[in-house]
Amino acid sequence: MKAIRKILSIGLVVSLVSSFSLVASAEDVQTPLIGAEQSLLDSDPALRYTLIMNGSVSITETGQGLISLYGQTSPIGVADVVSISLYAERLNGNTWVSAGSIPKAIDYNSVGTGTYGTLKVSRGYYYRGRAVHSVKKGTQTESAVSYTQGIWIG
Repeated sequence: MKAIRKILSIGLVVSLVSSFSLVASAEDVQTPLIGAEQSLLDSDPALRYTLIMNGSVSITETGQGLISLYGQTSPIGVADVVSISLYAERLNGNTWVSAGSIPKAIDYNSVGTGTYGTLKVSRGYYYRGRAVHSVKKGTQTESAVSYTQGIWIG
């Protein structure tokens, strides 16, 4: 399982090279999309992390009311603990509300972790992915959150 997570992490990092910023707000969901991805590297350049090298989250419509969430967290060097939690959120009016989650991935003495999963959701709404990235080295812990843009599930 660790080998699959590491391969997934490497694949997601490679996909980040060609990704673009897709930070979502309720106002950003005017155009239906098939999938969306966002990386911590795409966020505010004023943000600087001391333990987290990068993290990303992506959401894809897989058909028949299903969405897939993918995410990864990469520390700077080897970290004692690296984790990622993935959440699906549905746009309800002007507010994003919880629509499900993927089990948290945790790796120890690691250079990164990733996870993925599929969720059944109600059609006729916009959904986005949210990832909570965390890295611990010694007594210091650093966390960050990334979001995708909203996608229409019709």
